Amino acid sequence: MTDKVKNRLEQLDDFEDGSVKEMLNLSQQDYVKKIDDLNRELKTAWNQDQRVKALKIAIQVSIYMYMILSK
Repeated sequence: MTDKVKNRLEQLDDFEDGSVKEMLNLSQQDYVKKIDDLNRELKTAWNQDQRVKALKIAIQVSIYMYMILSK
């Protein structure tokens, strides 16, 4: 397995499962800041050709949005 593939697989493990639960307890201001941070991370990952990481961030944001809307 190449280093590039190993690196991308490790990136998938970087996201914590508890982060979704953490988002539900944030204030509106903190939630907006977190979404903005994830937006920057998504753009950076995409520009650095880290498509797997970018996709993972996009999925994470969609889960956050769904959970907030279904509260």
